[in-house]
Amino acid sequence: MTVKLICIDLDETLLNTQKTYDTDRFKAVVGKLRDQGIMVTIVTGNSYQKVEHYFDDEELETLYFCCDNGNSIVKNRQRLHSFALGPDTVKDVVRYLNDFPEYSPLASINDISYIGANRAEAFEAIQRYNPRLEVTENLDFIPLEDGVNKIAIYSNEPLEKNKRLAKTINEKFEGVASVTSGDGWVDVYHKEGGKGAAVSYLQDKYGITSAESMAFGDSLNDASMMLKVGYSVSMSNADPELVQLTNYQVGSNNDQAVINTLEQLVEHSDLSFMEEYRIK
Repeated sequence: MTVKLICIDLDETLLNTQKTYDTDRFKAVVGKLRDQGIMVTIVTGNSYQKVEHYFDDEELETLYFCCDNGNSIVKNRQRLHSFALGPDTVKDVVRYLNDFPEYSPLASINDISYIGANRAEAFEAIQRYNPRLEVTENLDFIPLEDGVNKIAIYSNEPLEKNKRLAKTINEKFEGVASVTSGDGWVDVYHKEGGKGAAVSYLQDKYGITSAESMAFGDSLNDASMMLKVGYSVSMSNADPELVQLTNYQVGSNNDQAVINTLEQLVEHSDLSFMEEYRIK
């Protein structure tokens, strides 16, 4: 069996803690994988306007980018598919969050993210991840006609408290999925969306089976993606709950473990080398 699709998370997976990676090595190995007929896609909680900063023009043209936790799929700067929350759901979730000043929600609609003026103190921290960020009087006044790809909730709260918030949202609101993401975020999106749905979209489009797919990740927003691939790979720095869902584990993001593994894949004629990373 060989692999035909490789899905890679960004924060704390491909990117190190300084939000950088070895761009030359990555570009070289992706080119070699492409020559072998293997597709590489970035599957991230980041908005596309943030993702653009990490890749050059050639990569932006040739790679698939499944952004906003897979709810906005882009290729060659063109949006191919999206999953969206309806206006009523967005309003209900945001109004619920307004009772919690420690949480700052923003709504991502295609290439723009909106934050309410009552959370403007978090603007600088949030803009690091959402370059096209606009402040509005409140999120009731944003254009909801086409739906919202993702409600992202920024906080400085501990991971366990953020997990409890995600659990509460899942229980309180029908038709949504909520998960913790990297760096203190909780994301809310359409229940039929998420990273797993994005992976399924590409598998269906290209006739690729789960057994021919590989994914790398570190957070619980990667969980649905791991369930769609035969080679589910967690980082050594991953959330322990995600590790339980994966069959393999490599080194840390700070050791460029994703690139190391991809280079091994290029070197070997089969996937037998992955046995050294097997955890179950």
